[in-house]
Amino acid sequence: MRRIVLSQRNAVLVFLLVFELYEGQVLAQAVRENYTTTADVALRSGLGMKYSVVTTLPKGININVVGREGYWLKVESKHGGQPGYVNEQFTQPVGTTQAAAPKITTTPVAGAYKTIKDVDLHQGPGANIPWSQRSLLASESTLLARKEIG
Repeated sequence: MRRIVLSQRNAVLVFLLVFELYEGQVLAQAVRENYTTTADVALRSGLGMKYSVVTTLPKGININVVGREGYWLKVESKHGGQPGYVNEQFTQPVGTTQAAAPKITTTPVAGAYKTIKDVDLHQGPGANIPWSQRSLLASESTLLARKEIG
C-alpha cells in the first residue's frame, strides 16, 4: 500500500515539473493575423512590462501577429527587424473598428436647488478660505444657480 502512495506522489511531482518546464509552450497560442495599433505602443523584447522596449510602434500601423500569450501578442517584423511583444489592449484585428466612446450627457446646472443638510458656502474655490468670507446655509435652504464654473 505504501508503494502505491509514493508512486502517485511521484507521478504528481513529475507532472508538475513537466508542466512548469513547458508552461510557455502549452499556454502560448500560435496565430497568424494582422492587427492595427490603436495607440503608440511599446514593442518589448519579452513577454511583459519588465522587458526592455525595443522600439515604439506608432498608432495606426499594421502589425503581423504570430503568437498570443495571455494579453501579449508576439509580433514579427515585415522588414526583418527584431520580433517582440505588444500589449493586446493597444491593438485591434484588421477589419474591425474600435467602439465609439459612450456619449456623455450633461444636465444643465442652472436652476433652483434645495440643501438637504447645513452647507458651508464660501467665496472662491478650495477649502482654505478665511472664515470672514464664508456663510452657513441651513438645511432646506433654496439656492439659485446661474452657471457652472470649472
